[in-house]
Amino acid sequence: MGPDAGLDALSRFLAGCRRQLAGRGLPVSDQSYPPHLLVQYDIPDRTAALLGGGEDPLPALVDACSVALAADAEVMGIACNTAHFWHDRLAERFPGMEILHIARETARVVAERQVGTCAVLATLATHEGGLYDRALSGLGVKVVAQADADRRAVHEAIFMVKAGRVREARALLHAAIAPLWASVDAIVLGCTELGIALNPSPSNGGIFIDAADVLADVLATRAYGALDS
Repeated sequence: MGPDAGLDALSRFLAGCRRQLAGRGLPVSDQSYPPHLLVQYDIPDRTAALLGGGEDPLPALVDACSVALAADAEVMGIACNTAHFWHDRLAERFPGMEILHIARETARVVAERQVGTCAVLATLATHEGGLYDRALSGLGVKVVAQADADRRAVHEAIFMVKAGRVREARALLHAAIAPLWASVDAIVLGCTELGIALNPSPSNGGIFIDAADVLADVLATRAYGALDS
C-alpha cells in the first residue's frame, strides 16, 4: 500500500507510544517501546478492484498478514482505509491476531467527541462502498455528503500524495474542504494519505479527526495494555 502512508503511520504509532509512557509517568528510551513491525507489501490497487476491473488484493493482503503473524504480532493495524473492505475476510483467516478496523475505531472516537454531523474525506471506492457511512450512522452520527466534484477532487489529491505531489494535493484539498464547514461539526480524514498533506487542526469552529491518528493511538494503547492489568 502507500509507502509514505506506512511510514507516516509508524511515526504516529511511536508518538502514541510516547503519550502512553508520559501518561504512566515512565521514561522514554529505546527500551521503552514495544516490539513492532512495519510490513510494506506490494498490494494491488484497492480502488481499482472495488470499482471494477482491478486485480483482487486479498491474496497479497493475506501474504502481508502472514508476515506479521510469523513475526508473532498479536495486534495489527492496516494503514489503508480502502483495504478494510477485506477486513472481515482477513479476520476470519487470522483468528489468533487482532486486526483493528480503522473505520469502526474512528467512528467510536467521533461519537465519543459528541460530533453530531461530519463529512468524510476518502477515496471514491471508500465512499461508494459505504465504509464510514455504516460505521458512523450505526453510532448515531449524521454523515453529510460532499458535492461530487469535491469528492473527485479529494480522490485525485490522495493519488497526488501517493505520487509525492504533496503541495499540489494540499491546495486541492483546502478548496474541496472549505464548503463543508457550513454544514458539519467535524471532518474525518478517511484515507491515510490525507494527513500527510493536511495538518489536522481546528478550522472555522470545527475539528478534523484523522483515522490514521486514531489507528495509531489504538495500537499504542493495545501495546501498553498489559501494564494496566
